[in-house]
Amino acid sequence: MIQISALGADAGARSGFHLSKRAADDYLLAIHPTAVVVQPSLVFGPGGTSATLLCALATLPVVPLPGRGEQRIQPLHVDDLAAAIVAVVRRAPPARARRVALVGPDAIELRTLLHILRTRMGLSPPWFVPVPKGLVRWAVRLGAAMRPGWLSTDLLDMLDRGNTADPAATRRLLGYAPRPAAEFVEGERDRIVASSVWVVPLMRTAIAIVWLTAAAVSFGLYPLEASVQMVERTGLRGGMALAAVYAGAAVDAAFGIATLLQRNDRWLWIAQAVVIVGYSIILTIALPETWLHPFGPVVKNLPILAAILLCLRMARR
Repeated sequence: MIQISALGADAGARSGFHLSKRAADDYLLAIHPTAVVVQPSLVFGPGGTSATLLCALATLPVVPLPGRGEQRIQPLHVDDLAAAIVAVVRRAPPARARRVALVGPDAIELRTLLHILRTRMGLSPPWFVPVPKGLVRWAVRLGAAMRPGWLSTDLLDMLDRGNTADPAATRRLLGYAPRPAAEFVEGERDRIVASSVWVVPLMRTAIAIVWLTAAAVSFGLYPLEASVQMVERTGLRGGMALAAVYAGAAVDAAFGIATLLQRNDRWLWIAQAVVIVGYSIILTIALPETWLHPFGPVVKNLPILAAILLCLRMARR
């Protein structure tokens, strides 16, 4: 039996993650005479939580670092982890040394790893900004509340402790040196996938602000009489025009709130695109001069519509 544990699940364990792993490891080794516990360091692979987070950080225009980013890690590619486990299965059951640390070839600082990933994805050298660890911990708690299961303060605790070991055992199992961090990612595809982690939420927030601002303006920040006069040019009069102003403001507010709260609703993006196209057609017919306005109130619908279509494309089915 092989237990896939984690590097750091030992006598110095402090985080809940490491303590639970250590309890399982100790119990298994006590009841199973030929069990082996493999303890991989940070595992890096396409779609993995750690890989996604690190690559997303590396693609940011400004790369924040917890403290000075001097935490030492020794990432291991998931393919090398799998190959090492196969090697453990194939060899004779060990009489001793039933805990095996599986790590990458080099122990490197977090800032160095982010620099390597960014360079491999074809981006310019990073602009690092040290962030006080207390502030980072607060931000992680906020992120964990917004997206449970993706972030936790345990990650920070494990990072601060360090995640390194002698790579000799890994080399012996594999029969070759595990791949270095420079071979973890490749070019444009990885850059696009990593960037989407923060670009899509950024677009979502910007779109929500547009809708909420339009609602606030229509509800009275802009002179209501002027709004009614504009609507009257579409053919509605009096109370109907006023009702249309308030109805449009309510729709805008609903879209803004839903955009902030929803996560994977394809129909929300489709509805927004339909409404924007409808607004644009009405303005083109009733107020064609808005296309020539210096501030481009209608022309700006085009990039907003493009952002909505991109969010629709990225939404999960």
